Amino acid sequence: MPTHTSNRKRGKAGLALAPAVPLAIALIHGALIPPKPGGQLIEGPNEEELVTQPVKCEEPLEGFEACHSKYPAGCSTGGKYDPYLNLLKNQTAFTGAPVRFLTGQSDFVALEKKIPSDLGKDNHADDKDALAQAGEGKLHGVIGYLYDAKPEDKESSNCELPRDTPPDDVDFHIWVGFDSAVGQRLRKNGTATSDEKKTAAIVEMTPHTRHLRPDQDGWTIENLTAARGHKVRVVGQLMVDNEHNVSSQNCGHDPHTSACWRLSVWELHPITQFQVCGAASDDACTETSDNWIDLGATQGDKTGDSSSGKKKKPAGSGI
Repeated sequence: MPTHTSNRKRGKAGLALAPAVPLAIALIHGALIPPKPGGQLIEGPNEEELVTQPVKCEEPLEGFEACHSKYPAGCSTGGKYDPYLNLLKNQTAFTGAPVRFLTGQSDFVALEKKIPSDLGKDNHADDKDALAQAGEGKLHGVIGYLYDAKPEDKESSNCELPRDTPPDDVDFHIWVGFDSAVGQRLRKNGTATSDEKKTAAIVEMTPHTRHLRPDQDGWTIENLTAARGHKVRVVGQLMVDNEHNVSSQNCGHDPHTSACWRLSVWELHPITQFQVCGAASDDACTETSDNWIDLGATQGDKTGDSSSGKKKKPAGSGI
């Protein structure tokens, strides 16, 4: 698989994020202050409002480092968004092993049933306790087949920074499905159909998690495209992307329309590990096997293989 390293300097992102993260983690479990009438964006927010209210981006913002050091819950130039949701998406501190691995559509169907009926596009904080009880905020894993991946464009969680080349400042939106036959077809330069994507879970690489880890130079769109159709093991934070919890987008929503395009609003976001099966047979790659290869690494760089000269982190290691 090809590798690609961004020209943007790395290593300072962790320092830039550090001051904002403790506040974000502390407030995410506390009560949010009521939003201002009319959903107006706050200009010149104080420290608490940065993570509890939709705020207006101050321009210019040059890259994800500036975005996430100044706006731990993101910002917007004109629209309304859910700051609690963005705060979840922008977490960077995770410890421990995955609670469980999700390995089929039925796992996500079961999770969908745990979503409170009143959860809309911008009221995540109202249902945070019920969602946490269902597993939100904890590390989980997904094992399936890489159906497709694309760089996102402007999103409030990333301060509405645009997609560029290379796309350093946006999330990578990744579909992981569970049909081995689809995986085999996609390996022959195929493209997943819209109906196939409807049966796939979403996992996302965020710009700050990609760049906070010096061993993740292989986390590129080029490498994801090259791995299309292969069996993958992904670890990350389980969360509900309630921005898409509507019948026209979430195929797990009851009811949903034919326009829906995702299996569930439960996703791994951000992810902390992305590995590809390195065995001749997909069946040989299991939840606990040691024949997984980090995305972008060479065939010899298997998990736990000290001969490669690289230190491999266990599946549950934090960013």
